[in-house]
Amino acid sequence: IVGNASNIVVMSGSNQQAQVTTNFDNVIVVQITDDFSNPIVNHPVTFTVANSGASASFTGGQSSITVLTNSGGNATST
Repeated sequence: IVGNASNIVVMSGSNQQAQVTTNFDNVIVVQITDDFSNPIVNHPVTFTVANSGASASFTGGQSSITVLTNSGGNATST
């Protein structure tokens, strides 16, 4: 039995730098789990860029995207 989503961990893609008008080398991946470390499947995760200071955008120029976690509880930014 899987419980409610209670943990979010950045699996990859944090602390990246990129030149202006270039993509980051890696996508950001987070994992959502319950209190017993079971992955939470089909849970919505919203990625949003900062609205001040250095900025970025997602595919299509969007400043925010919402994706669902996969069977491993992972959500990937694009």
